[in-house]
Amino acid sequence: MQKAEEHLIETLVPPRNKPSQAAELSTKLSLVILWHPDHKLIGLQSPCSFTSGKILQINRFKPLFSSAENLEDTPLSDKRVSRSSIIIENLGKDNFQITPPESPMEVKVNGTFSRHSQTASLDDKNDLICITISNSIILGLCHLPCKQFRSSSNSLKGISVPINHSRQLIERYAATDLPVMLIGETGTGKELAATDLHQNSLRSSKPFVSVNMAAIPDELAVSELFGSKKGAYTGSVNDQPGFFNEADHGTLFCDEIGDTPASVQPMLLRAIETGFVRPLGNDSDVKTDTRIITATDRPINEVGSSVQFSKPLYHRLSATQITMPTLKSRKVDIPLLLLHFLLESPLNEQKATDVSTDFLLTLVNYEWPGNVRELKNIANQILLGEQPKLERIDTKNKKNSKKRSPYRSHRSITEKELLAALDNNCWQIKPAAAELLISRTSCYELIKNCGAIRRPKDIHADEIQEALKKYPKDIGSMCSTLRTTQSALRNYLNNKDFH
Repeated sequence: MQKAEEHLIETLVPPRNKPSQAAELSTKLSLVILWHPDHKLIGLQSPCSFTSGKILQINRFKPLFSSAENLEDTPLSDKRVSRSSIIIENLGKDNFQITPPESPMEVKVNGTFSRHSQTASLDDKNDLICITISNSIILGLCHLPCKQFRSSSNSLKGISVPINHSRQLIERYAATDLPVMLIGETGTGKELAATDLHQNSLRSSKPFVSVNMAAIPDELAVSELFGSKKGAYTGSVNDQPGFFNEADHGTLFCDEIGDTPASVQPMLLRAIETGFVRPLGNDSDVKTDTRIITATDRPINEVGSSVQFSKPLYHRLSATQITMPTLKSRKVDIPLLLLHFLLESPLNEQKATDVSTDFLLTLVNYEWPGNVRELKNIANQILLGEQPKLERIDTKNKKNSKKRSPYRSHRSITEKELLAALDNNCWQIKPAAAELLISRTSCYELIKNCGAIRRPKDIHADEIQEALKKYPKDIGSMCSTLRTTQSALRNYLNNKDFH
């Protein structure tokens, strides 16, 4: 079995010393419609066909644009676009001179207006040249894949080289049962990628179970993952199947795998290698057929991490990897994603998509520390009529900040800081941990050892009933009153007859 998997890895997975798979994608210099009053045209592309004089003309009637889904060619077809042409001259080595037409039509290159020629370049730092026409249409000059990779669910939207690279690997690895580790910053779509891996596999009709490893308390880790028998521990009143059994014949997605409690790591390795798990309190092993997909947003075993990760387990889980691209590395996808979020949001009853070209250019040039998730929040702010809030980046201290670990030692957290962070975040562990700059596992450890924080089973039933009556639809206020975390209270209420 081990040799068969090694052969699959050699066949399907590029060697580690190869260049990035993104570089292996065949690309072409293209014009793409980044924004247009007719939103159906956004995302359409046109390969740049320079004439013998290295000239490309853009006007109302040419070039013609199309997409992989819609092969019917269409011009810009907008009265605000002049019949006279914008001239793009290829100066070589991805350097271009862009000359506006002799007409009243206003042309901006990367947001700068001029009646004269402007030069612009494509390089590693600036991989997109934006040409704004009459403050209503934005064209992008960039390198795009010759082939667009599509998944059956197509949840990872975009046309850029990096997102096609991810979809290419998803298509490749979905055909196997190998573990896959998804690596990427928060908000880059790791759970969407995990879902696509499952949906494109032969297991697509079977369960997809998602679990956040940082949210599992140490004392419950074995029963949560592998199941337990009735009476196996105090408070165990029923058999629990465990996540592995729930995902039998399907896929188990373990997010924040680096925060897996050390006590269960050997059992997790055994389950992956043998397919057998032993529920807590059971006398024998249980066979499961579960594919494992994991995700992490930071290096495993980084300095400041409260959990030391097993090297054998890490190597087993990371045999195949997909690095999810940051949003700032796929600028050409930003307008397309914004349009998707505006149209698909439940807030958008009238399908409002009135966004200025200047604001779109601001979004394209933004750093996006929160990645695609942050862009979705911006779309919701637009639909609510709010002024979108973009986090300011301190460019002067940017290099120095990269050298420092974003996490601090949990031993430096005082009880006062912990309680304040929980109060600030409605007693939710994830945002409280983020505020304290510690992992969720570390936050659980601090909570467990904090005498001021109560466990629901230690709170008198009358006190819980009173809080339920006082805050029937506000669990944050309820937890603040009872001084217990939301996750602990929810689990307790789910297992008790409280109404």
